[in-house]
Amino acid sequence: EKVQVTWYCSLDLSVHLQLFEERAPVMYTFNKPIHTLFLLVFLLLPESTSILAQEVTWKGFVSSESYFDSKEAVASREADVLLYPKRPVFDNLNNDQTDIRSFHMVSFNSRLQAKASDFEAFGATSSAVIEIDFLGTGENYVNMIRMRHAFVKLKWEKSTVLMGQYWHPMFITSSYPEVLGWGGAAPVNVLSRNPQVRFTYDFNSRFSANISALSHRDFTSNGPDGYSSKYIRNSGLPELNLQMQYSLPNVTGGFTIGTKSIKPCISTPSGNMLNETLQSWQSNVYVKLNTSLITAKVVGIYGQNLTNLLMIGGYAERTVEPDMITYTNLLTSSYWTEISTNGETVQAALFAGVSVNHGASEELALTDGTLTANIYGRGTDIASLYRVAPRITFKNGPLLWGFEFTWSAANYGTPDSFGNVIDTELAHMYRMQLAAKYTF
Repeated sequence: EKVQVTWYCSLDLSVHLQLFEERAPVMYTFNKPIHTLFLLVFLLLPESTSILAQEVTWKGFVSSESYFDSKEAVASREADVLLYPKRPVFDNLNNDQTDIRSFHMVSFNSRLQAKASDFEAFGATSSAVIEIDFLGTGENYVNMIRMRHAFVKLKWEKSTVLMGQYWHPMFITSSYPEVLGWGGAAPVNVLSRNPQVRFTYDFNSRFSANISALSHRDFTSNGPDGYSSKYIRNSGLPELNLQMQYSLPNVTGGFTIGTKSIKPCISTPSGNMLNETLQSWQSNVYVKLNTSLITAKVVGIYGQNLTNLLMIGGYAERTVEPDMITYTNLLTSSYWTEISTNGETVQAALFAGVSVNHGASEELALTDGTLTANIYGRGTDIASLYRVAPRITFKNGPLLWGFEFTWSAANYGTPDSFGNVIDTELAHMYRMQLAAKYTF
């Protein structure tokens, strides 16, 4: 930016500072003597002087992906974020209408991050991060800017406070699937970023713990009005999580446990006020082994109403009366492992995982013995799903090329009175993906 200062003679010593930018000029007006004095001091400072000792660094990558699908999938962002194959739909000639092959190429996963750091505040070293990509916030906004992260961090000797949008604590940044396919292997693994306040304490160099209070924004629960953040907002309570991690030279492990409350409806079928909420919990445990030859990760996830974590499951109506609606959770578990070699130029890896819908512990709403409950969630007609994804990558400096083959399958059926999916039939598909990424 070029700075042009124009002086106007007036009694209040006002100064007009105009910053000429690429698109349109932005005018800032200093209309008080103290403002003018501050500006003069600023202009007279040596060029090497920094009023706020900050340093801004930029990083990111340019991504290009090409992928072929053997069948239609439940997916997002022009099918780039693959979840699982669609349930077969047969026509009058017994043809599966979801048996459609497709090919696509995208670059909207490219990413840019700015980080401001090295500013002392409240006795802590502070930093701020904002990160964007171009996936948009929905299918109709692909190729538009989306905020991934935006947070401020204050770090003391043993404690850290983070405020802003960041990874959900159930997404383990030290142990996540490094698959080429976008979406981090969801819904077998957690994928969610949330506005939050997180406090971390390092007991020593090996053991740390953090607690967080968060809300939902881009990753939300399902309900009577579709996916929305209003269900947790209307409960009046934040989601709470506790996480602990222990590290050895080659091994890292830990666990997370959390709870949330949502209010799906604010009125009864008769139109009266409804205060019924649904409490649910989630947990995980993880272990990562890192040697000079291989990296191995094992993660187990177990919890209720995991829809906001982009996983299968959800919740259902337990009773429906004119002046009362009550709910019950669907329980989901997921287990995955990933093993990769640690070569400097060539790396091979294998991801494998399974997710299971365990239904509810209470019977769902029935009318004359027939299941009439509304079930809210994702994949609530899936008993289990599977994913296997081998890959190979080649790296030369900042440039990475990779190929990945992903096989996905889902057991579709019909929920019974406890939400357990019975009379299942397997639907499966594969994806072949070629990716290139230049990191800067």
